[in-house]
Amino acid sequence: MTDVKSVLRYVLPGLGFVIELVLLLHLAGRGGAISELLKDMGDASGLVAAVGAVVAAGGIGFLLSIVHFALFDTFGTRWDWLNSCYPSPTYTDLLESDATKEDKRIQRIRERIAGKDKKTLTPQQTRQILREFNHGAGKKWYKEHVDRTGNLSDTMHSVGAAYVGSMVACAIVLLCIAHETWDALDAWGLHFYWGGLWAALIGAVLTLCHWCTYRNTVRNVQSLVGAVSRRALEESGGERGQTSTPN
Repeated sequence: MTDVKSVLRYVLPGLGFVIELVLLLHLAGRGGAISELLKDMGDASGLVAAVGAVVAAGGIGFLLSIVHFALFDTFGTRWDWLNSCYPSPTYTDLLESDATKEDKRIQRIRERIAGKDKKTLTPQQTRQILREFNHGAGKKWYKEHVDRTGNLSDTMHSVGAAYVGSMVACAIVLLCIAHETWDALDAWGLHFYWGGLWAALIGAVLTLCHWCTYRNTVRNVQSLVGAVSRRALEESGGERGQTSTPN
């Protein structure tokens, strides 16, 4: 993985998580610990602080990416009705089309991945089938689309990790609010309540924005891969006729 892809997939989502968490904690009246941490970082040299921040963001982003991929392959596979909460590209309509059913090679790939008796494909299986079919097409025009689809896929996974980070930041702040609301009945409890209310509201809005961005990116990936796959199916029409002819 190149340095640019590593920054896109890990460092940027990690930085986004840290910034959002600091903002929400500050709004919730829990900025004391953050201020102390920033003060300690300010005492260190600029280079050390910068390198430490990048390494920490990359580590956090890597953990967020692990959660993202787990949700990416689970939602819509076991719980179809939750796919709207965490969408992933699916190509069921394309694989159920007449052109696909007439293509012998893609049918062999489908039987190997999903089995002969399975009629309903999961989103993950549809991606595996088209990935293998397209990579085996061997067309020059497809190779020209590899970089484009790869870059868009990296963007999708980066946005997905940022979406996970936003949900985690909101969960942390909500836990702080619940803990303080349960224990704090002193003079500053009412102040924290209003701060926590604003933090929860802004956190929900930020999470919704992340979800919309991630959903649109998934749709873009699905549209591009679908278009490339349809062209590959159209150009394999002659191969379908040769394959279906008895020897």
